[in-house]
Amino acid sequence: MSRRRWKLLNSAKARETAQALQVVEQEQQQKATPPPQRVDSVFRNPVEIYSKDEKRWMVVDESQYDFPLPVKMKVTPDWALQVLTERNNNNRNVRDDRVEKYIADLVHGNWEVINNGIGFYKDGTLADGQHRLWGIVESQQTVDVIVVFGMSKSAIAKIDEGAPRSTKDVATMMGLEASHTRLSVTNYLLEQRGTRRTTPRGEQIAFYERHKDGVEFVVSRLKKQRVAKAPVMAAILRAWYNVDRDKLSRFCEVMDSGMANDKSEHSPILLREWLLRNNNNSGPFRLEMYRKTEGAICAFMEGRAIEKLYQKQDEQFPLPEEKLEGAAA
Repeated sequence: MSRRRWKLLNSAKARETAQALQVVEQEQQQKATPPPQRVDSVFRNPVEIYSKDEKRWMVVDESQYDFPLPVKMKVTPDWALQVLTERNNNNRNVRDDRVEKYIADLVHGNWEVINNGIGFYKDGTLADGQHRLWGIVESQQTVDVIVVFGMSKSAIAKIDEGAPRSTKDVATMMGLEASHTRLSVTNYLLEQRGTRRTTPRGEQIAFYERHKDGVEFVVSRLKKQRVAKAPVMAAILRAWYNVDRDKLSRFCEVMDSGMANDKSEHSPILLREWLLRNNNNSGPFRLEMYRKTEGAICAFMEGRAIEKLYQKQDEQFPLPEEKLEGAAA
């Protein structure tokens, strides 16, 4: 759990303690008044729900509504934190990357009301939605959410059991022509930045759309499967913005075919042979692929004959937006 999240929880608990003390004081002042009868004691099948009109939790009989009961609510950061503090009794560990995705959507105005949101069991404890609630708390945004009350405890086995949509699935459903191979190129650039796991799908697709012409250049020229790796193509995509494109096209041709005219074209041959000898997909190896590809491109563009591949430690080919960021800084 992040330090910020720990502080939020503890501040909520402090507030809860203060409220409890206030209740004790009120009870002491009303000793002569008999305690009211519990509302749920008159119901055979009690279900706890939140009334958005009365702004309080209340108990009703299961026969009063058709449960599970979906309600569209404006969820505030305070309400979300109260739920997380008081009603999140038995849930999985919080995944920070998932929370960060929700925060990004909320802060950038990309939140959408969808069919699944927040769910509560019949006893009023949280069944589903803790990551969305944390996103609301940490972004301090109030948004509309579908909240479902009165779920059966057995429903937990069915939550999130559906087939998750990949970024490619979402892009296709949005009417975009984006294959897994094409998306893998821009996704590696996000991976390289360390932001892929926290970047919402909408932003991943927008990032691809921004660079799709360069992606198409690479994908149309590298056909051999064990050569056309995402880190390799990502390095070529970056170079596409920075070097002579006809010469870069020749680099891809030599690398894909394995046929060079002279020693000045030897760097893509070395890279090709190295890739064919190694079939690793770990994070460190992917980074090595990327850096060696940049090194090979630099040698090729300079017409240097090399006998060994070298990794470029510093970024050689900035993206257009990175150039703008650098100029602004």
